[in-house]
Amino acid sequence: MATNLIGAKVTVPGTSASRTFGEHLSSSVDVRDFGAKGDGTTDDTTAIQAAVTYACNNQKLLIFSAANTGQFYKISDQIVIPYDTHHWAIRGAGHRAVIKQMTDNKPFIHFDSLSHDTSGLTNGGFDIANFQVQWANAQGIANKHAAVIEFNDGGYADFVLENLENNNGCRCITHQYPGQTVSRPLNVWGCIFRHIYNAFSASGAAIYLRSNPTEGLPNILIHHVYSVQNAGAEELIHLAGATSVVIENVEQNFGSYTPGFVGWAGSGNISINGWRLEVFNWLNVGDDSGYFVCLGSGSQVTEYSIKNFEMRFNVVNLPSGPKYIARTSGARLVFDGYFDPGGTMTTGNLNLFQLSSTDDIVEVGLSRILNTLIRFFNPSDSFIENITFTGGSHMMRFYKGSITTSMTDVVNDAPSVIKSQSIVQSGWVWGLNVLLDAAVSAGTITFKVFKNGTLMDSNFNLAMTSGTTAKKYNEWLKNNNHTGFRVVAGDKIDVRITTTGTLAGPANAEMVLAIALI
Repeated sequence: MATNLIGAKVTVPGTSASRTFGEHLSSSVDVRDFGAKGDGTTDDTTAIQAAVTYACNNQKLLIFSAANTGQFYKISDQIVIPYDTHHWAIRGAGHRAVIKQMTDNKPFIHFDSLSHDTSGLTNGGFDIANFQVQWANAQGIANKHAAVIEFNDGGYADFVLENLENNNGCRCITHQYPGQTVSRPLNVWGCIFRHIYNAFSASGAAIYLRSNPTEGLPNILIHHVYSVQNAGAEELIHLAGATSVVIENVEQNFGSYTPGFVGWAGSGNISINGWRLEVFNWLNVGDDSGYFVCLGSGSQVTEYSIKNFEMRFNVVNLPSGPKYIARTSGARLVFDGYFDPGGTMTTGNLNLFQLSSTDDIVEVGLSRILNTLIRFFNPSDSFIENITFTGGSHMMRFYKGSITTSMTDVVNDAPSVIKSQSIVQSGWVWGLNVLLDAAVSAGTITFKVFKNGTLMDSNFNLAMTSGTTAKKYNEWLKNNNHTGFRVVAGDKIDVRITTTGTLAGPANAEMVLAIALI
């Protein structure tokens, strides 16, 4: 005979207070209490929706008990979080409870407030953790609703999304696409995204959030994002209107897409620390030219910090033009990283920075550069004066007048009588900028840097040929001979000019050598 123990008093060992057995049970609920089976066969959508609605409305912890080995919770529609519910939690038992979405272009959990336009808090103080979400069919990039978590309009604060795996869906965490449709677009703040796994043919971003431009995405911690993104067709992390965001411990493996991070207009104070690429084939896929795309908004200068970045490429194949590790536009960037690609460059050029405007400022803290594939700049780029180093920078200026044909390693004229300048503080040479008074209309003019009377590096020279109409040129260090570019106090530096017998156009030149101080 069954015994009803609901009213029986229960005392936790080591304590004196007691509660009824029913009170203990009511502190949390299980999806099985509402009829969910988790057997991989039963459609559990209705049961799970009932369980979620009850838990959210009654501030409960909802448990998804672990399914049997090889089984899962099968759903055929999105599970909706009720509007204006707070202080609840939804957790998968064990490492990750497995959810399988049978319908294309549908999320697992959807926050919905379209019919509740409000300036208040839509949902807050909640916790969602420990889920692996699969789709019956691999979701292409067009299926942007295929996400583990999808936010809609409204404000969401003081919550944690943790230990979530997107397995063959589009995005892991996203806002409703193609965008919000009421007068208060998404506002997410004061939250943590932790242990996010974009796995196995996920077609889109691990985190993709575009915010309300007024309220934004302030005070967010993104910690431990891991991606095995073979079918990746967009950036790994995409934020718009985000401020005071910290991103830590990101690893991307086996990807073939650029960029990895995009911070769009209105973002500010974005800090990235610890980002690693391993066995990452940077192919010529997509339209963007930078891996880290750091954008400002009009006259607003956005602050970015990228530290401890490591690359271990197998192949760099960029046939359609130069690519950049970090591209700025209306932004201030502090970049302090370590490079070790261990790979090969098959086609194209890979550059460290691209500055797009006079508003861009880059401060570099690189004591060692080990990447033989990367140049600091594309030779056609400008704004050398906007790059400084944590140890400081020094610009050495040289001049040469009366340029003629058939010159061979002729030393510069000014600024000193002896024509060379002394290094006053140890550092290393990283860039040469030349400004001519006229374009080269025929022949060739070449500039080489000498240290203590010896050519610094035969690969580090700047040659301008006929047919080039511009008058300003740059050559940026490609660190295939890093030791050779070291200079110490007392070293003598000069620039020497060689011309062909057919040279025509320029008669005077100004040369600027950039020295990073250490």
